[in-house]
Amino acid sequence: MSLHPEADALLQAFLDCPTDETPRLVLADWLDDSGLPENAAWAAFIRARCQAARLPAADAERTALLHTADRHAAAITVRLTVPAESFARGPAAFLDLLPTDLLTVSLDGFVLPPELLEVVPESVARYNRVVSLSPWGEQLYLAAADPTDPDLRQRLEFILNRAIVFLRTPPDELDRAVDASYPLWEVDSVTEELLVYPDPPVSRVTDAEREQTTTAFVNLVLLEAVRRGATWIEIRPESAVAARVWFRVENDWHGRDTINRARLTDVTGRLAEIGGLTASDDGTYPGSGGLAIVADGTPARFSVVIELTPFGYWVGIERLREPVVAADGP
Repeated sequence: MSLHPEADALLQAFLDCPTDETPRLVLADWLDDSGLPENAAWAAFIRARCQAARLPAADAERTALLHTADRHAAAITVRLTVPAESFARGPAAFLDLLPTDLLTVSLDGFVLPPELLEVVPESVARYNRVVSLSPWGEQLYLAAADPTDPDLRQRLEFILNRAIVFLRTPPDELDRAVDASYPLWEVDSVTEELLVYPDPPVSRVTDAEREQTTTAFVNLVLLEAVRRGATWIEIRPESAVAARVWFRVENDWHGRDTINRARLTDVTGRLAEIGGLTASDDGTYPGSGGLAIVADGTPARFSVVIELTPFGYWVGIERLREPVVAADGP
């Protein structure tokens, strides 16, 4: 929306370089000078957030400033739509401009770069209708077709193992962005019944990013097992270069994610780590391990067995029955 020629020019300066706080503070001065109460609240919000951003996370003054900004946020009436290209250059800065519920991110014409595609697997993006607007970090910024979905945060924070900030985006723009961006990975189209986890080119992935994407994938497999009522999961090396995840649901097997052999080693290592298994000198994992999670509010326990085959590791994961607690007698 257009505010005023002068305000529009200041906003454009911010969009050109979101990490520079000067355009935001100059905008705050202009808002104060306008004399409108809602503009004064917006100006106070911007100043409080900018001051807080300069302080360490544990600083008490920073916490107080953020509370002050929240109080002013209730009186702000403006809503802005900003281009994803600008948002991706400095996501945190946009939270210092307006509260997230007053921001809409336009994905129109935006093709996600590789560092954003690496954050959210295609299957997760399509099923949950989200895309990442930030690379891997302690906090992720996701554009969502329905950011108010009460289950979305719990589900994706479990899968991605990160705190998430959701931004609203027009659903049709999100669908077009997914269709335009994910074919870069050359994976098959997916449905809810067939999840494909794309493997980004190794040259683009740091060790830290590789660990994060592996954790996200393992979380996704366990979450899907609980949601589908699977009693057994197998990760089967089916050739010298690839493996596939299989779920057994009511005696029927369903083939799911396909991963390459390098990813298989990472996934095996992660499952061994959380399952309490230690590799022997020859690379085998003796015995069985166990792990417990809570997915969608449902507790689940699994046993894990890992065997070394000529094509790589085979992993068997059994969903264990939850113990039945007898009711107390009269």
